[in-house]
Amino acid sequence: MKSISIKILKIMLLLVIGICLFSIANKAEATTEQESSAVFSIKEKSLSITVGQSRTLRVVDSKGITISKMGIDWSSNNPDVATVSGGIVRGKSPGTAIISAEKDGYTTSISVRVDPSSGNSDDSNSISGLESIIDIASIITNIIEIIFSIILRFIPV
Repeated sequence: MKSISIKILKIMLLLVIGICLFSIANKAEATTEQESSAVFSIKEKSLSITVGQSRTLRVVDSKGITISKMGIDWSSNNPDVATVSGGIVRGKSPGTAIISAEKDGYTTSISVRVDPSSGNSDDSNSISGLESIIDIASIITNIIEIIFSIILRFIPV
């Protein structure tokens, strides 16, 4: 009797997990379809950072709502001054660079000015520490989006 109730509990748990994954998959798919058809822009109109500093750019739809950065190709016209990967811009040397984001044939860009580092280590460390946390959160978000897209490929809708 005890083994039957354990089996029933296992089956019920699997059903609950399956229903949760199915509902998440449907929501993620609907969001992805909506995002891919929307015109997007980089929320920041321009950016000023110092050498060694990094900032995470936010991508928004036409209503200003933050959207997934998944599937966006990022580039810098001057990687000696500023590089970009996954929407994270890092200052390399003083100067100006144009950071571009391209998805589904639509491109948007912003100007990034990189200034020499200020030399005030206390301020820059506290700011870069916060930015590091934000960058890590952005990377974790991107990883979760990738995992959900992989799950969606294996769940029939």
